[in-house]
Amino acid sequence: ILSRPEFKDPAKNAPLMEEVKDHIYAICDFQEFSMRTLGARWRSFTPDQQSRFIDAFGNLLFETYKSKLLQYDGQQIVFVNEIPFENSNRLVIRTTIPDEGNQIPVDYRMIEKGGVWKVYDMIIENNISLVQNYRGQFNEVLSKNKPDYLIDLVSKKAAEAKAKNDAIHGN
Repeated sequence: ILSRPEFKDPAKNAPLMEEVKDHIYAICDFQEFSMRTLGARWRSFTPDQQSRFIDAFGNLLFETYKSKLLQYDGQQIVFVNEIPFENSNRLVIRTTIPDEGNQIPVDYRMIEKGGVWKVYDMIIENNISLVQNYRGQFNEVLSKNKPDYLIDLVSKKAAEAKAKNDAIHGN
């Protein structure tokens, strides 16, 4: 999808971006991302709040990294290796992604549920876990505010990231 010529055309790429989003949502477990990001605080959210947080957080992650997708120019992700967690339904897929002449290591933590492997965390440059990064930020917000405040904040940040992407890339 990213290599189609119309993907580079802001007037034509909206349907293609929706296809990309569908694929990302199919390979990522945003419920697992959300649960691990909130840690023990997850249980203090009502089922409705959990559902709204999953949607908001998924949108935030997608919109945050959408600009990288829009910069795609044929770069190839290189598979390095696969490291299973012992006696577990989890593994790490190690890759490198070219970026301005450098190879950026990106590890995908994956979990198997019902015979399907899905991403639940990413570690960028061997040390920056998305789950850990957001957990620190969200714990700070939740130490002073209710879950609905965090959900609204994450939704607002996702909308801001979308508006910024749309302004930069002409959507």
